[in-house]
Amino acid sequence: MARKKILQEVETQALFKSRRRCALCFGLQGDLGENKGQLAHIDRNSSNSSLENLVYLCMDHHDQYDSKTSQSKGITPTELRTYRDELHKFLDTNISPWLDSLFTRKKSKVTHNRRVVRRLRSLELYDRRIAIYRAAKELLGKIGQSASVEIADAVAFAKASDEALFLFDDNIDAYLADIYRKAMKLASLKHILDLLPVGEQRNRVVNEQMEIVVWCTNQFDVLRNMLKPFLRVNA
Repeated sequence: MARKKILQEVETQALFKSRRRCALCFGLQGDLGENKGQLAHIDRNSSNSSLENLVYLCMDHHDQYDSKTSQSKGITPTELRTYRDELHKFLDTNISPWLDSLFTRKKSKVTHNRRVVRRLRSLELYDRRIAIYRAAKELLGKIGQSASVEIADAVAFAKASDEALFLFDDNIDAYLADIYRKAMKLASLKHILDLLPVGEQRNRVVNEQMEIVVWCTNQFDVLRNMLKPFLRVNA
């Protein structure tokens, strides 16, 4: 479909509303700096040049948005439109050039930019913490369902929780390490059991297995309560 030229009036409105700030720099990085860029079509349809379908993007993000990816999940139109609307709302509320003096505008811009960055960092920290919580829940769930676990599952959990020491406190790091050790022990007992004949030694291994399984199945509430203070959205 042929590219439809953007009407000058529409182009002016789109540039004015964005103040030449890239919606993806703002939404993904908390960056409110002015950027060299272009107006992009949110629905990737160059014939639809309505104001609602336009967004200002820096050159790098414009190229990224228009590129097709075969592996990673690209930015969706709905996601981009949300970032744009949040940017416009932020600009209209906080740094309108006619409401304050130049000094006040600059001070306001820096202050609110820092708030956005802090908020984004808080969300990033939450994402990293919740990933560890979910990995622990998944491992405990597998043990609870099958009364056994594979070494590969325990190793995967160890990798997923490797940064716990930096994201939580020492107690939680030690607790997660204990879950890993229990899982590894359970996995090794499974292989030992396969080699043992019926008898007293086999019974001891079975009892040890069940003790670990019972311990693991009792950890869901413990895990939730220990990590809860770190996973509150306003923490």
